[in-house]
Amino acid sequence: MSSLSLDLSKAPDVVTFLADTPFACSEAVVLTGGLANFVFRLRLLQPYDGFQTVVLKHSKPWSATGGLELAIQRQ
Repeated sequence: MSSLSLDLSKAPDVVTFLADTPFACSEAVVLTGGLANFVFRLRLLQPYDGFQTVVLKHSKPWSATGGLELAIQRQ
């Protein structure tokens, strides 16, 4: 699958996108509480700088909760 066809607002696509990077993970868990960005806790296959998990934040030109257009530069 081409990285151009992946949607990084979706957990399975995040896992696929990161597969060949130092952040390869077994799962991406959606974190709640935010309204604007898409935020995931990644459970890494190999520790990164001593950490088993890291947080990924991804922005779109709309809010994660939908309906509100947002400039990516502001996020």
